[in-house]
Amino acid sequence: MAVNIRFGEKFKKNWKKIVIYGLFCCAAILGVMIGYFLSSMAELPEVSQLQYYKPNIITSIFSEGGTTIQEYAIEKRMVVRYQEIPKHFIDAIIAIEDERFFEHSGIDVKGIMRAMWRNLWSGKIVQGASTLTMQLSRNIFLSTEQTWTRKIKEALYAIKIEKYYTKEQILELFANQVYFGHNRYGLASASDFFFSKKPQDINLEESALLAGILNGPNYYTPKRHPIRALKRRNLVLDRMVETGAITREEAVIAKEKPIIMKEPKSRESLAPYFTEEIRKFLSSKYGSQKVYRDGLKVYSTLNLKMQQAADIAMKDGLHALDKRQGWRGPIKNIFNPPKPEEGEEPVSEPTEPVTLENYKDPMWEEVDIKEGARLNGIVLSSAIKEAKVRIKDKVLTLDFNEARWTLGKSLDRILKKGDVALFHIDSIDNKGKIKISLDQEPIVEGALVAIEARTGRILAMVGGYDFARSPFNRVTQSKLQAGSAFKPIVYVTALETNMALTDRVVDEPSIFMEAGMEEPYQPENEKKNYSGIVTLRTALEKSINIPAVKLIDKISPQKVVEMADRMGLKEGIQPVLSLALGACAINPLDLTSVYSIFANGGLYVEPYSIEEITDRDGNTIYQHTPKTREVISQEDAFLITYALEGVIQNGGTGWKAKALGVPLAGKTGTTDDYTDAWFVGYSPSIICGVWVGFSEGKKSLGKGEVGARAALPIWIDFMKVAIYEKPGGEFKPPVGIVFKLIEKRTGLLATPDTPAEFVFQEAFKPGTEPTRYVTPEDLVNIEQPYHMQERDLSIF
Repeated sequence: MAVNIRFGEKFKKNWKKIVIYGLFCCAAILGVMIGYFLSSMAELPEVSQLQYYKPNIITSIFSEGGTTIQEYAIEKRMVVRYQEIPKHFIDAIIAIEDERFFEHSGIDVKGIMRAMWRNLWSGKIVQGASTLTMQLSRNIFLSTEQTWTRKIKEALYAIKIEKYYTKEQILELFANQVYFGHNRYGLASASDFFFSKKPQDINLEESALLAGILNGPNYYTPKRHPIRALKRRNLVLDRMVETGAITREEAVIAKEKPIIMKEPKSRESLAPYFTEEIRKFLSSKYGSQKVYRDGLKVYSTLNLKMQQAADIAMKDGLHALDKRQGWRGPIKNIFNPPKPEEGEEPVSEPTEPVTLENYKDPMWEEVDIKEGARLNGIVLSSAIKEAKVRIKDKVLTLDFNEARWTLGKSLDRILKKGDVALFHIDSIDNKGKIKISLDQEPIVEGALVAIEARTGRILAMVGGYDFARSPFNRVTQSKLQAGSAFKPIVYVTALETNMALTDRVVDEPSIFMEAGMEEPYQPENEKKNYSGIVTLRTALEKSINIPAVKLIDKISPQKVVEMADRMGLKEGIQPVLSLALGACAINPLDLTSVYSIFANGGLYVEPYSIEEITDRDGNTIYQHTPKTREVISQEDAFLITYALEGVIQNGGTGWKAKALGVPLAGKTGTTDDYTDAWFVGYSPSIICGVWVGFSEGKKSLGKGEVGARAALPIWIDFMKVAIYEKPGGEFKPPVGIVFKLIEKRTGLLATPDTPAEFVFQEAFKPGTEPTRYVTPEDLVNIEQPYHMQERDLSIF
């Protein structure tokens, strides 16, 4: 007590000195702060340069119809103009973040004093007083560290920004820069991500929700914390009432509405092989920095309906082929997890034991239950004729007939309780009843590419079964044996030498001695059947091997190599007799481009995937320039097309495609041991090439898996959609082509006595048509076994 009395007496005597000393200290501190303030002000870069500031924005790739099919960005941001920002959003961010925004000049003194008092009282920074302008300066110029130095610089930047820019300009910059979580920057990107809307279309409660997120994007995200986000949204609405932005009635109505989010359409799965080719082109031409930061707009050639048809056709075709190879068993059994391979880390035990009731397959988060979908399911029970399967929350019945392809004798031998397997959703009726069948993921791969004939535009591309499983693009990167799909190049070379489709060749066992080869070359037909005398047309339609080898031997392999070079096949082509049967390394895009020459009347049009590229300001920085050249004459292009029509229309190897009911031409291809299967075909408007095989090693697809069985069904399923997207009309003969009625088996002119079934209207270049009419002796001779037929000098 005595000490306190003495202190009080001393204070009374010296209070003037104490006050003067205190004021002096405050003045010194203030002077230091002002000095630091001024020196920092001088060190700051000129904020007037903000007018040139370009935030990182999304590069988008669009289909031919304008749909976004892929995006690339370090930060997911789309730029919005002030006029596109809804008033509700501006009112909301001002109410919750900076209610005196239109009154202050960058810093809010009242807010700063209030925050300073709380921070001093706490001994640390617990509350900010950042205005929208200060937040903008921090986002653009500074880090997010909580220090006094950063706060001072933030304020200085804000003052400078307010000096050079209007409030509307600041709000526009803020709306494009602010972070909403989930790697989404800017109002436009957030509106699209949360609501699948443009910024100008969001309503009051959606504006309040987005404004509420800003204070803690990860903490208040409605994707992960919907209740927390709802409370925050309602707080924003209350603050908007306090600021007079909305009425209390409007707030009550808005607060009664639940948070409704609409996922933007997934773009990750749209043409991943196609868009990856574009990404590589952009990166090589402009650099990755520009691709991921500068918001390019890439207008591509992709037809989205055709791409979707290609994806479905490829998956269905590969699944059908894989089933013919046999059942490989379930993916796993939850009661008997597989033991780790030697050297592998053991899988950690789940915190809760997995049961039939609580099992959740990762695929269920990504794939919806709809017709045509394939999803994993867990087997709940299995009997002889049926099994109970759970897919998500649906308990479905698998009938034994939908698993017969496994060749199992009963379902309980195929599937056990706890097995996880793949199932196909066959149908869903109008009462919601779901029919399923047993399936399995194929290990075989495939490729498909479709090109518009007249322009060279790539309309669809599938580079494999699944991009996530293998991003290797077999359309552009693979080097594959072409098999009989190469034969049209041999035949068109022969036509160029003025041979005709009625010229005759003997299909018989043959041995060839080839220059530079020690061993004789002895090719065989697929089933070792030989037809004797056949026309070139018949040999091509039926894809007979011996006539093709005899033909290349007659015209010389070197001429075929030169033709292939003119057609764009410049690598992996050697002048050998086996080239006639596709012994060359080629990718599906190049081979499909060759067939486009036939469809285009002899004109090569270089395939391309990008129409135009614009920069972030809308300036065109790239425009496609067509590249064309004449490769073969219109007459030869029509003749080979007319022959390839016969592959489909006249009972050739592609006869199944005749069911499409429109003019089509094409060729199957199969390599030794059934390692590669092809079908490349076209309408007058579209060329499509399909390859099926294994990526690694020369593994057989299985006995009998020829191009007509493994690849053609995929081509047909795709073309069902393509021919309606791009109608083609007819294959029209050029001026100068002449037609003659011939007896199809002999290639000689038909007579009035020739049965109608053997009369065919063949096309010729003038001077190449036959001059002799068929005789009864010719018909008797053609019916003889090949080794007994008589031959004249015109037959080789």
